[in-house]
Amino acid sequence: MPVTRQQFDAFVEARVADSGPGMTDDARRRIFDPYFTTKPDGTGLGLAICKRLVTIHRGAIGVDSFAGSGTIFTVTLPGYTPPAPGTETP
Repeated sequence: MPVTRQQFDAFVEARVADSGPGMTDDARRRIFDPYFTTKPDGTGLGLAICKRLVTIHRGAIGVDSFAGSGTIFTVTLPGYTPPAPGTETP
């Protein structure tokens, strides 16, 4: 499962891709809804929690998927900007 990372001036982007069966349009629309699952033993909370955590940190999470061609999740978070010299607080 390839994972890529890019850092831009204002944000960091991570992508996780697989070559699995992909998702239906309905699943893609609902994938971040609490309690939505396509697994027989799933709780449907994993991606809902991920989205909430990313949102709390002022980021975004998205999914690109087409049935039969795999899925790519993209997480974008604000980048870290170190304080200017002399402006640090103890």
